Amino acid sequence: MTTYTTTPGLTHTRSLDYVTLDVFTTTRFGGNPLAIILLHEGQTPNQAEKQAIAREFNYSETVFLHLSDESRRKAEWIYDIFTTERELPFAGHPTIGTAWYLAKLYPEVVGDRASARLIAKAGPVKLSFEPRGADVYATASIPHNVHVHEAGLTRDAVLKMQPGLEAFENKISNASPVVSLVQGMTFAYVSVPSMAALRAIKLSTLPSERFIKLDEGWSPSFTAIYFYYMDDLAWAPSKADYKLKCRMIETAFGEDAATGSASAGLAAYLAILQERGVDLVRICIDQGVEMGRPSRIDIEVERDRNYGVERIRQTGSCVRVMSGNLE
Repeated sequence: MTTYTTTPGLTHTRSLDYVTLDVFTTTRFGGNPLAIILLHEGQTPNQAEKQAIAREFNYSETVFLHLSDESRRKAEWIYDIFTTERELPFAGHPTIGTAWYLAKLYPEVVGDRASARLIAKAGPVKLSFEPRGADVYATASIPHNVHVHEAGLTRDAVLKMQPGLEAFENKISNASPVVSLVQGMTFAYVSVPSMAALRAIKLSTLPSERFIKLDEGWSPSFTAIYFYYMDDLAWAPSKADYKLKCRMIETAFGEDAATGSASAGLAAYLAILQERGVDLVRICIDQGVEMGRPSRIDIEVERDRNYGVERIRQTGSCVRVMSGNLE
């Protein structure tokens, strides 16, 4: 049991304000929930306190957004991302949610600044914004150091974690790719042959880290499995546009309604597989449908001269749900 203890003077100055959003959706109670804790100047909860607050919200991720006059002037904000168990170097849905909220909080600053950016532990994240009717869509240039690990996730391991896929055993790869988007964020990408197979996936009591083997120098890392379905007729190494249906399952928090980092890594991996001459790959992902929180994630991957990954841009909108303060 974790006890929350306040740093000296913290609640004597002011309580911690927060907002919650639904991310990668334009409909309230869809998408992936996110809590953003607003840290004004002089508010400095320590790591243990941030972790306790993240556990209290019990969302897949909680953000601590550092606000100051200088950050507003520079249009550059530091943010810290926590799951209920650990701090992450980067995650996609907290990034899109935080960017969207800043556009609402500081429209006069963010709207006209091409240089607006967030600073994650994984590096700087450039931001841009686009109004679409009554909604605002945030685009983040995703930090990446894409690495495909030598050992894939074996079919036997997949079936141990997901016995409901045994009926589809012959159509699951002997070794599904394991890819790190950045140091500390790793996903196994398991292609399933049909929507029926995607719906057969259940919460697992076996953690993925037990079965995922990382190359030397890439541990420790958050790990999870990202299942995806793409019609066989849709795949072609000369194409540039894809639509996928995805699910993300991890023992620590169950199913995730929208996983920005996993979807960005999958988009990067699929882009690497494309033929020479395909310079820009666009991927649209539907996630969260099976859990009643439909989400839409749009990703562009720009390839470099060697047809590796040059840039990853992720786009989504949000809905504000709640606001309040932590006493």
